Amino acid sequence: MLLAARTGRPARRRAVTAANLALVLPLAVAAHASGDLRAPDPAPAADSTAAS
Repeated sequence: MLLAARTGRPARRRAVTAANLALVLPLAVAAHASGDLRAPDPAPAADSTAAS
């Protein structure tokens, strides 16, 4: 789809860009609202007193 955006006529380029945004934007908003884009909490440090 990106190739079509680069090689097509300007009107087609705009249509492809609008279609890409229509697909990606709702997904990005939903992921942000659910917190999926946050970095995971770091794992706790290994306890140096634990038996190995």
